[in-house]
Amino acid sequence: MRNFDAKTVSKAVIAARRACKPIPGFPAELPQSLEQAYAVQLQSIKDWGSKLIGFKVGGVPPKFQKQFPTIWQAGPMFADQQYVAKDGDSIYVTVFEDGFAAYEAELVFVLKDLDKLDKPLETIAETHQFIQAVHLGAEIASSPNMDVNNLGPGSIISDMGNNAGVVLGPEAPLSILEDFSKLEVVLHIDDVEIGRKTPNPGENGPMGALRFILNHFISLKGQLELPENCLISSGAITGVHQSHAGTKGNIKFGDLAGYELKMVPRQPSDIGVV
Repeated sequence: MRNFDAKTVSKAVIAARRACKPIPGFPAELPQSLEQAYAVQLQSIKDWGSKLIGFKVGGVPPKFQKQFPTIWQAGPMFADQQYVAKDGDSIYVTVFEDGFAAYEAELVFVLKDLDKLDKPLETIAETHQFIQAVHLGAEIASSPNMDVNNLGPGSIISDMGNNAGVVLGPEAPLSILEDFSKLEVVLHIDDVEIGRKTPNPGENGPMGALRFILNHFISLKGQLELPENCLISSGAITGVHQSHAGTKGNIKFGDLAGYELKMVPRQPSDIGVV
């Protein structure tokens, strides 16, 4: 069996994203394992041309977990795709027109002391020592490949985690991590309620996503240089809400904050070094 060529796959993924034009499927040989998919991703991080600022974490549907034995998957986030939203703001976010696009309300962690990350974390409680701040944020998921999610983790992980941006919303008190029951997150698209939920407090929620990514970092030691104040967008709270350019999404985090995101078509000029 011939060797999988991560560099060739990465080159095709980057070319498709830079062109900002829809494609009918994965643009190269589809990775068939976590090892292959993350090899592509690591190559793309090196070659993308913008500063790495952190990672998004997303869930793996049960139907893919036999081939890809994990409940979480990760993708890089870059400085040229970072947005800041204050309470009450309305901001524009770019997505790949006629590709895949989705709004995802998330908690975004700012990490600290990653140099002290030297052994796998066995419990969620161990993650708290690495949290510097938590923001009421969002991931803008998007890919020029409309079928990116349908093809599973081999496609998603290789395609920058199906990420097209992170919204750093207002900072929340760290005390919210002790009890999620009062943090009701509501998402509307074009004034229609699409999702309403409180974060899952266990392994399938933001804290479990954080434990996963910290352990993922350990597995990549020597292969990846982590940024200072690394951001982690920790999984969709109300779900992955597929949409498209020309829509608006309103996200409200209980009584703490709310803001509006407007999807617009991404242009090649939107991608650059920051």
